[in-house]
Amino acid sequence: MNRENESLTVILVSKSSDVPDLKIKEGDKMMIGRNPIAKIKNIKCPRKLYQVELRAEISNWFVFLTNLKTNETGILKEGETIKGPGFEYEVKFDKVAYVSEPKDDNNEISAIRKSCDEDGEDSVNSTPTKKPKLESPIKKIMESEQPSHWEEVDEGSVQIYHYLGGGKPSSKIACFDFDGTLVSVKSGAKFPKDGSDWKLWDKSLPGLIQKSTDGGHRFVVFSNQKGVSTGHMSIDNVKQRIESCLAAIGVPSIAFLALKDNIYRKPRPGMWYLLQNCYNDLIDINLEESFFVGDAAGRKSALNKDHSCADILFAMNNQIGFLTPEQFRVGKRPKKIGDISPNLHNLPPFNPKALRDSKASPFLELDENGKESSKFANLNEVLNKINLVSSNGSHCIIFVGLAGAGKSTFFTERLAKEDYYRINRDELKTMEKCEREFEKHIKANSGKTVKLVIDNINNDNASRSLWLNHCKTHNLTPIAFHFNISREHAIHNNTYRRLLNLMCPDSASPAVPDWIISNQAKTFVPPTRKEGFSLVFKVNFQPIFEDRGDREIELYYMYLNEK
Repeated sequence: MNRENESLTVILVSKSSDVPDLKIKEGDKMMIGRNPIAKIKNIKCPRKLYQVELRAEISNWFVFLTNLKTNETGILKEGETIKGPGFEYEVKFDKVAYVSEPKDDNNEISAIRKSCDEDGEDSVNSTPTKKPKLESPIKKIMESEQPSHWEEVDEGSVQIYHYLGGGKPSSKIACFDFDGTLVSVKSGAKFPKDGSDWKLWDKSLPGLIQKSTDGGHRFVVFSNQKGVSTGHMSIDNVKQRIESCLAAIGVPSIAFLALKDNIYRKPRPGMWYLLQNCYNDLIDINLEESFFVGDAAGRKSALNKDHSCADILFAMNNQIGFLTPEQFRVGKRPKKIGDISPNLHNLPPFNPKALRDSKASPFLELDENGKESSKFANLNEVLNKINLVSSNGSHCIIFVGLAGAGKSTFFTERLAKEDYYRINRDELKTMEKCEREFEKHIKANSGKTVKLVIDNINNDNASRSLWLNHCKTHNLTPIAFHFNISREHAIHNNTYRRLLNLMCPDSASPAVPDWIISNQAKTFVPPTRKEGFSLVFKVNFQPIFEDRGDREIELYYMYLNEK
């Protein structure tokens, strides 16, 4: 290659439909991550995961790659790939002959691209929020003439509508629900019949929203539209309603539609993360100045019996103020998180945020009457007490608790390290196989100290009596571990597991249908010593996150269900 007559551009060809190709010129550097340049949407991907640089030695061109998490470096040649959460690129080289570039004052597109190229390196390698945005005439032309268009994210999980370019990125966000907030059903039916069956919720909305944007807020819409994925409504009808409504309001805006029951569905934070990390120029959002307007507020009044709490919980999860449509219309100030009254809003009985500050003892021993008799600060103290009451040291801990109570995680992270052997129906599939495994383990360890765990639901006397009889037959001291958790908390844990499974396909956290947990709760009977247990311990739930990242841990302490 004659480098005097040719220049080279590396093209990272994306293999994902929702991630664009990237181009890098000689000497340039680019960050691959969840940022406005790469447009990777997967929330498992950091904002800056790889730094890519096109280099040359003598006549050999290559891509120099740095993993910004591990500081490992490597060299990629043409045809090789770069992979990560939510993206995969193939390296291609594009040779371009040197030519003098004629001046073309009328070529606005060329000028815009040139302007973007000149700013590109700084915008991804420095802190975006600290760099002033230059209001050049070219940029203004680009913003004013940028067409409205739709975009699909994460394999159809989210549809995004950029109305008149999507609005100017801002530190202040005025965000709204769609149905019941911006529009109502024109026909009066419960659900719209077609794409034209809508009307503005209130004729004052265009002026009020314009006033917010005049004050520096960006107009954003967040809407749950799961009916599209379940076949109850057409995506074309939904798009028609969104387009027509925003045109009637007439304010540049960006609308996010969550079509599936995953991380993007309110009150979960996925759509907010998309705005924050990919569609707002990485400008830090001022949570004090931002607010959300929605009708799903769990109101108890006779006039307003809301179908869910999705909107108010979405605001609480993302720590921004909240208004109902009626409050926004009359100009009330947004309610801060601490100002939301449980007397007016029927919020879920389980508050995941409260777990952060819980002072409950992790283990409580119960006496013959089911009353709390002793507190234990850690598992070692509990095991010492068990050894004191086990005459020969052999014992069997019988887990009691709803699905989603954390029983299997507790065993894996705590008791497995203490050399306990587990019998689990989820693994063995039938109770008969569980009993055979019990007998097999006892026989294989004849004359030795046996430490067994029965990791099943065991939610009533009948299911527990089976194992109590086996313990009596083989002279094992029976111990009950009651995993103390409410139905709502168990469903929260179950939803968290399901979301992790969707976000991380290699996750080993199984989830069950929520109705199973509800049915278990109806028939649940707490264990007592009167049944025949030598000891009964109440185990208060403590989250165990293993190797989870900060974003996944943060997710656990948010409201994940609408009601």
